[in-house]
Amino acid sequence: MKSIKYLFLLLIVAFSMTSCDDYLDVNENPNFPYETDVPPHVLLSPMQQQYALGIAFDGRFIGRYTQNWVDPGVGNVWDRHGYAAGSDAGGDVWRNHYWALGKNLDVMADTARRAGRNIYVGIAYALKALSWQTLTDGHGDVI
Repeated sequence: MKSIKYLFLLLIVAFSMTSCDDYLDVNENPNFPYETDVPPHVLLSPMQQQYALGIAFDGRFIGRYTQNWVDPGVGNVWDRHGYAAGSDAGGDVWRNHYWALGKNLDVMADTARRAGRNIYVGIAYALKALSWQTLTDGHGDVI
């Protein structure tokens, strides 16, 4: 009987703590660019660097598919046109397109449009088109 009382008391306390839904409204997310309005020229340099880095990193593995170089041994997954399961080797262009560039280019274009800096809107669209092209070149039809 005593344990039932404690269980009932615990349930009341648990349900009373979940009733506050305005608690998280006071917190600000410093990682969300819309709240801080990061200038477009600040966003552009890291995205250009990530784009170039993704191509360079994927080139280490895609070169094995195109037989630019081979491994000295036999049975390598890349020589058999496979992939290393559990590894992101060869997936940097994919990750950069959807994650590093993806919504960040939209944020840059929206911020630049609000600030009246149309050159950065054009740069964002051009970089997005280039990213789509690079992704399609490496992985085939993605849409």
